[in-house]
Amino acid sequence: MNNKIFNIVAVLNETFKEIDIDFDDHIEVMNSIGFLHLFDDLKDYRQPGKIQYKLSDILLLCFLSIIYEGKTTCLGIYDHILVYKNRYEKYGLIKDGQIPSHDTIRRTLMCIDPVEFEEITIGRIYEFLQDLRKCAQGTMYCHQSVDGKEARGSGRSEDTKNPQRNINVLNVYSNSDCLCIHSKPVETKTNEIPVAQDILRMMDLKKTVITFDALHTQKVTCNIIASKKGIYVAPVKENQSGLREEILEKFKKYEQNPKKKITTLDTEKRNFRFIILPSNYDDCGFTGMKTFVEMVSHTRKKAITMYFISNTKDTELIAEAIERRWEIENNFHKEKDTYLNEDDIHFTNKTSINNIVILNNLALALAKIYGSISTNEMRVAKKEFKAFPAECISKVQLIMKDTEIIKQVKSNLRRKKR
Repeated sequence: MNNKIFNIVAVLNETFKEIDIDFDDHIEVMNSIGFLHLFDDLKDYRQPGKIQYKLSDILLLCFLSIIYEGKTTCLGIYDHILVYKNRYEKYGLIKDGQIPSHDTIRRTLMCIDPVEFEEITIGRIYEFLQDLRKCAQGTMYCHQSVDGKEARGSGRSEDTKNPQRNINVLNVYSNSDCLCIHSKPVETKTNEIPVAQDILRMMDLKKTVITFDALHTQKVTCNIIASKKGIYVAPVKENQSGLREEILEKFKKYEQNPKKKITTLDTEKRNFRFIILPSNYDDCGFTGMKTFVEMVSHTRKKAITMYFISNTKDTELIAEAIERRWEIENNFHKEKDTYLNEDDIHFTNKTSINNIVILNNLALALAKIYGSISTNEMRVAKKEFKAFPAECISKVQLIMKDTEIIKQVKSNLRRKKR
């Protein structure tokens, strides 16, 4: 099966092997860009007369504590700053030995607008990667996944004064960019549906394949994706009885009629069968529905059969999207828990949780980009990033802002373009 889905990190890694960048020659530029300016453009909504610490400094202290140790409580962040006080004084983040209290950290995280915060951090990285992707993508597609992740430490048990369920955070993860481009807390699992639809309406989905779990196999969701020129690959489960029965009946009829063609495609762990629907077929309200898919997975002891619908006839693209749909769990959710300890978030305020999640998304994105420009393997580069975040972030910022380096990278990417 030919790869039809683009992966910017893999492509950048190959590109930087061909580009000789001596970071020692850019020390002055790196210092002038500085990781210290990561959050300078964020608007400060605090009352001017009561401000003791710069907003960007507090956020950077939180960010570094998350990278170093995965601290996801205000007290944990405070304790980390206290231990590394001398280091942060050298960075200029702490003045006169005064450390922001855990209450100050809590109030700060509560007052930041998550939409604006995501835009000036994740949004800028996404814009940079999109710009590079245009140089190299060619006929390949971008793959994005929609999925929720529970902040397991955000709830409070029934026997407490203020019981609360764990807060669920909806994520839109771009597998092609190794970047979570949107994160938003929702009330319950079912409330993911309208939130996802609102986010998809805002997105440019041309040459983009969207996958999600069966919760989002809704006519409105699929219609939004199709209307934005995107491709949906939607799973159909038992509770969607009408559509599922139609798919099963269609496969049965095609199996019994030798004139009807069922296309097959096998990968190492999965077997696929496809029925390309006739042009006059009733799409059942799912705009542009063109293909029924049966997938048999052999990743567990017992084979699992699943069914999907899609608005493309490209069977290889569908199969690759299905194969990669679990990356949001294995390469994103899992990494956030193991690498950044996100599963231990102990905030109850939704705004604070949203902002911590954005910081985690940013940390993982910068670590991945650093891995793509590092001469070491990704697993080693990620350890370097945790051990020396200031230096690694400065190198990433240099790559993103040095016009000569960007020109050289784009030139190499265009040569690779299909």
